[in-house]
Amino acid sequence: MRLIFSSLPASVLSIVVAAALLLGGSALDVVVGQEAAPALSARPADKPASPAVVDEIAEPPKNDLPAGHSMHGEAFNDGPRQAAYLMGGTGKVHLSISTKSPVVQLLFDQGLGQLHGFWYWEAERSFRQAAAVDPECAMAYWGMAMANVNNSDRALKFSREAAKRNTDTTRHESLYIDALSAYYEDWDKAKSANAATAAAEPSRPAEQASGEDKPEPTRKGRGRRGRRGADNDPKKAAEKRRKQEYLQKLEAITKEFPADLEAKAFLAYYRWSWKDDVPIEDRESVDALLSQVFQSEPMHPAHHYRIHLWDDPKPERALTSAAAGGRSAPSIAHMWHMPGHIYSKLHRYQDAVYQQEASARVDHAYMSRDRIIPYRIHNYAHNNEWLVRNLVHVGRVRDAVHVAQNLIEVPRHPKLNSPTSSGNAALFGRERLFDTLVLYELWNDYIRLAETAYLDPGDSDREQVRRIRWLGAAHLAVGNRIQGGEQLALLEGRLAKLKTEQDGAGKTAEAKAREEQKPDAEVQKARDDARKAFDERAKAIEKAIGHLHGLQAAATGDHQTAVGLFEQAGDISKPHLARAYLRAGDREKAKKLAREAVDSGKNQVYALATYVEVLYAIGQQDEVKADEAKPDEAKQAFEQLRALASVSDLKAPVFDRLADIAPALGYTSQWRLPATEAADVGVRPPLESLGPFRWEPTPAVTWTLANAEGEPVSIYDYAGKPVIVIFYLGYGCLHCVEQLQKFAPLAKDFNEAGIELVAISTDSIEDLKKSIEAYQGSGFGVQPATSSARLSSPKSVESGSGDVAKRAGAFPFTLLSNGDLRLFKAYGCFDDFEQQPLHGTFLIDKGGLVRWQETGAEPFKDAAFLLQETKRLIALPRR
Repeated sequence: MRLIFSSLPASVLSIVVAAALLLGGSALDVVVGQEAAPALSARPADKPASPAVVDEIAEPPKNDLPAGHSMHGEAFNDGPRQAAYLMGGTGKVHLSISTKSPVVQLLFDQGLGQLHGFWYWEAERSFRQAAAVDPECAMAYWGMAMANVNNSDRALKFSREAAKRNTDTTRHESLYIDALSAYYEDWDKAKSANAATAAAEPSRPAEQASGEDKPEPTRKGRGRRGRRGADNDPKKAAEKRRKQEYLQKLEAITKEFPADLEAKAFLAYYRWSWKDDVPIEDRESVDALLSQVFQSEPMHPAHHYRIHLWDDPKPERALTSAAAGGRSAPSIAHMWHMPGHIYSKLHRYQDAVYQQEASARVDHAYMSRDRIIPYRIHNYAHNNEWLVRNLVHVGRVRDAVHVAQNLIEVPRHPKLNSPTSSGNAALFGRERLFDTLVLYELWNDYIRLAETAYLDPGDSDREQVRRIRWLGAAHLAVGNRIQGGEQLALLEGRLAKLKTEQDGAGKTAEAKAREEQKPDAEVQKARDDARKAFDERAKAIEKAIGHLHGLQAAATGDHQTAVGLFEQAGDISKPHLARAYLRAGDREKAKKLAREAVDSGKNQVYALATYVEVLYAIGQQDEVKADEAKPDEAKQAFEQLRALASVSDLKAPVFDRLADIAPALGYTSQWRLPATEAADVGVRPPLESLGPFRWEPTPAVTWTLANAEGEPVSIYDYAGKPVIVIFYLGYGCLHCVEQLQKFAPLAKDFNEAGIELVAISTDSIEDLKKSIEAYQGSGFGVQPATSSARLSSPKSVESGSGDVAKRAGAFPFTLLSNGDLRLFKAYGCFDDFEQQPLHGTFLIDKGGLVRWQETGAEPFKDAAFLLQETKRLIALPRR
């Protein structure tokens, strides 16, 4: 056995790893003509030292497929294509498989643990590495199918690879492979039947007719389809049957091999997950099955499944698993996240914060270590937006703001994390940032951030109206009446314009209906329907206008008018409204609203702090003799707050207002009680040991390469400017030609935005010349004579010698040679399993950090998207 990484000899690898360790994991410079190796990041001290995998990888067969495509079939084009390593911390799991390699068994067990933690991307990587070392290991392909629970097409292809090799396996393995194979083959038959039915009924929408053609829903979403009408719906009935048969086969494995904990764990999970399609008698039977697993292995990652089992109905039943979840598979961020569900449902927000922060830190360590972008982690945005909400509940206001900003800094991807997708991290971050700043009255922060890309106007009308509204509220809250009035005027102008558009749309619809000689009733309906399309937008603006008018009234002391306008707006939070009523002199209404906020936000510190403030103010206004004094409600509420606010930011306005109240109630200015750890959470590692609090882009590997003239061009030539780096697979790759044809016409737009473009080829310098000759005059978007686009070397243009740039038809940005592929490997644009280069596109900011990346079998071609996303990312100020 020996260490390998991207086919480097062990002697070279040891030097590279040592260099990386000495450099603290920083980038190594890759220079043409020198014996330098790709940069490798050092592993944390508590991780295995090897970033590689032991044992030889089988020699891949030769092929004539398109560049970057897998020689093993379409299913292998997607998914991870870089080598796995034995990372540790993926759970105490084991399932014996047929292989002569001890490393393949370790990789398989690692993949199993990653499956239990829903870490599908890394699970597939582990199973791919196992298959790369032992291509005939049938269970490695079974694992790849299991890792594609959200993509039945790929899962089917992998299960067929497993079935093809299901000859020299044990009966135990065969049962697993046969069960999964039957499930997906049955799915494929149903898919084909549905497609045939759809083809025979052309009037029926294909998407509606062939629902089975869609990927399986996420595991998180499985089982959420209602069973209404399932017995009468052939597709749903077939799905139910498939799942029943698969469950029966898993159950048969548990009976024939009672010591197999993995079969029991998977059976427990699927019985719960598919409960809407295949009802279970009760959750207790599933819990009993999990108890069998924990009796044999108390720290099995199946704690994850028990949390899902009891999350909704009885979260207290999963407290033991919540305490063990993260520690059972500490390298898997989702295993830290899931206990947060239980603690949140039980209103134990400090415990929930620990879990979600632990999850974030583990993700950040992984992304930094392996150069992963957040949109490759399916629940990263979900975990972190929930973390913000719970930070708000415990009063860690500044941390909540920072995490929300960090989510906005996460790059977007048109397929994995699009600007309009519900799971968009930047969208989540913007929502949470708005909510935190407004709830905690951080008005100066709001005004400051409104001048940055964190709170820019946004693309939608809703976003723009909300931003203007609360910017006006912020200005009025800090006494900037003129600026507040300006925002109000903007809203009134928008409303007037919208009303004009609404009237015009109504008149146009009416005229069209009359032209078509429709009856008067239909004419009126057409006019009304056209006008209704504007109602929701108009209502939002009217609410915002009423709110700002109310704030203006309050600023002049007219609190009665203010509360009336706030009530009409209808979306002012109860704590804020309670304080408004208190100022208006309606103590009963103020107390009622503050109490309702506390009841609906159990254990949430902002509502409780406001309740203390309201109760104290009412008590001060009451003139009651000492011997007739009522129980001090304010002090009782304050005592409860002291424990809940143990980590709250006392400088936040809501707590700052309590600074004078605390001494009056007998407390010091540091009135919070020390944080205590609950007795039922187990032994928790320090959060700092798990990883950094925020996600940070990784440093780009530096390079110096040659252009077609043999002149050296370095990444340092682009210092101080963002640069898009395209790795393409030579002038013979037609897909690469298509990519460059997409980017070339926009080169001027990139350049005008201060963004450079450079393309790095697998071509030698001689072949690079052929690329330029082929590209010139090929319709790549001709640049005008005044263009400053770089064609040869960045230095040539800056020195005024860029004559080539002025030739019509010349290629509009720099092309460089990396024929030995060392830089391709360093940037992960290389398939370690099949020893071939891959396409890659990277955004490196002016500070040398990788802010966006995509690698794979196909080149990234959406140049317009990347231009806009680059503008967004580089506009975000680095903190």
